[in-house]
Amino acid sequence: KGLRLLAVQGWDEVDPHVDFVHRHEEELCGSYGGFDATTGRPLGATSVYMGSDFLRAAPGGLKVVTVGTGGRVGSAEMARAADLGLSILRVPAPDASGAD
Repeated sequence: KGLRLLAVQGWDEVDPHVDFVHRHEEELCGSYGGFDATTGRPLGATSVYMGSDFLRAAPGGLKVVTVGTGGRVGSAEMARAADLGLSILRVPAPDASGAD
């Protein structure tokens, strides 16, 4: 098996394509992640992979891979990654219909 997938999530259900799960405590913030509009503090899953502990653990070596990021949370995460000077690889999302 090649690439292994780690999901960072606040719920118990796991999709079959996921190899590992890091379950965080779900924050009652009205979303699965993103940033607090007042403080800028990362919330939900974003607090795990965009939090200071995670970023400090990989100085200069962290690469962000984003697949089809276009929603409110994903866009905010990519903007923060760019502000932090992280390397970002953007991959377009495949067509869900299976068409090429």
